[in-house]
Amino acid sequence: LQFKWSEDEVYQLPSRYSAPDGEAQTVRQSFVEQALQEDCKEISSVVRQTKDGELFEMANVILWNVYNDRGEFVGQTAFYDRDLVRPVLPSLGAVTKGKEEASDAV
Repeated sequence: LQFKWSEDEVYQLPSRYSAPDGEAQTVRQSFVEQALQEDCKEISSVVRQTKDGELFEMANVILWNVYNDRGEFVGQTAFYDRDLVRPVLPSLGAVTKGKEEASDAV
């Protein structure tokens, strides 16, 4: 799995734990609220994090509400194509800064 949690863990994982802190959390919350109102939300691209904090991007995600047999809302789930998942690489600035810090330590 892209998330690096076990299958049981990922099915029970609140989505807020799969989105990195900062802007991604704000975007995630906006998508959740839109899906709640519209019953379904198509998302062109979203960044998530693995259990150990590595970032990856998912494309063409469909988020929808889930209801039980009585029609009661029980949560949300998402569908995405695993072939469209790719790692998010650190920015060049972060890589350059890391190299400078490493050379200073020598």
